[in-house]
Amino acid sequence: MKKRLKVFLLTSILPYIMYAYLRFVSWSSKHHFFIAKGSLEGNLIATFWHGEIPMQGHLYHHILKTRGEKIDLQNMRYGTIISEHSDGEFAAKLYALYGFKGIRGSSTRGGAKALVNALGKLKEKWDIGLTPDGPKGPYHSIANGAIVMALKSGAKIVGFRVEPKSFWQLRSWDKMKIPKPFGEINYYILPPLYLEESKSIEENKAILQKYLERDPQGYFVE
Repeated sequence: MKKRLKVFLLTSILPYIMYAYLRFVSWSSKHHFFIAKGSLEGNLIATFWHGEIPMQGHLYHHILKTRGEKIDLQNMRYGTIISEHSDGEFAAKLYALYGFKGIRGSSTRGGAKALVNALGKLKEKWDIGLTPDGPKGPYHSIANGAIVMALKSGAKIVGFRVEPKSFWQLRSWDKMKIPKPFGEINYYILPPLYLEESKSIEENKAILQKYLERDPQGYFVE
């Protein structure tokens, strides 16, 4: 009974409450976008920390506008890797409200299937988004998924960083930041990162971690 109630809340109520709240934050906040040259040309593998998930929907919609594309929720060509765990149901429903297409699987369950599906979408010139430290952490760790995906597809990795100036921080493993209304939010779309096949998986993971953990403002200082 408790499990059924949890699933009902995660799929039928909480995603809509969170979506309405984030729309209010979006409407009431000042947004500042920093976009690196060449980052949005062609399709990409978007990587962002699990703790910075909340405003990713607003950020990607801004990307579509920057590219001169229409926000078509039914036909959006953006797939997001989402865990097959029960908690992933919440993310799947929330992302769907932004038009994102869920690709189920993670480093701990269904990873091979998710990788095959994501590679197929990249071949069709979709954008793919994922959290390299999700779904269970550790905090700011890097799983193999983004690395293997980039090496097999040849697609560029682009880091998406979101930094609200006023927020509540959860006591969860990902230290998720929930932005407060009527604040300011900085969005950083980092320079493209191309991984090298000559390097090992572990070496490329270290490169990606350093790339994402660097102070994002540092990429935009001339």
